[in-house]
Amino acid sequence: MIVMRNATVDSFVARGFAELAMQGHGPQRHEGAVTRQMLIDRVLHGIDPMTETARDGVTGRPHRAPPIASRITSPEAFVAAESFVRRTREYRAARDAALFEPAYQRGSFLVVLPLEDVLGPDYLRLVEGVRIAGGGAINADFDRGSLLAVFRHVPGSEPALVTMYPITR
Repeated sequence: MIVMRNATVDSFVARGFAELAMQGHGPQRHEGAVTRQMLIDRVLHGIDPMTETARDGVTGRPHRAPPIASRITSPEAFVAAESFVRRTREYRAARDAALFEPAYQRGSFLVVLPLEDVLGPDYLRLVEGVRIAGGGAINADFDRGSLLAVFRHVPGSEPALVTMYPITR
């Protein structure tokens, strides 16, 4: 285990989080700054947490209400999860397939891993989500859930994280 001062860890997390926010929309829609109320507004009213309006922060078009909205509850967990995903064989296989297999070549690829593998045995306290049920929003169940991460290729660089969020099983 590497021992770091709290200020150094905080700086590392802040720098990593800022880099991820510039790569895509993962932190803006699926991290701890997104509140439970924002998740509810997203599934019930199509409010994008990025803009806090019905306008999609990525496309500029109307934001669609998803059936489930989820988040990782802290910047530390978000940065650690992204770093973990990039170190897996699943990431390398998906990246290489997207780059080199002619039948697959697209600009992006996704990786799905068990939440427990990515965030550890206490993963349920590090994720939150809501889903539509009976005209309202109820808690999403992430027991034995997964983490979905979408990356896009960047010429001459490592792939950029587009988005990353917990999904139910």
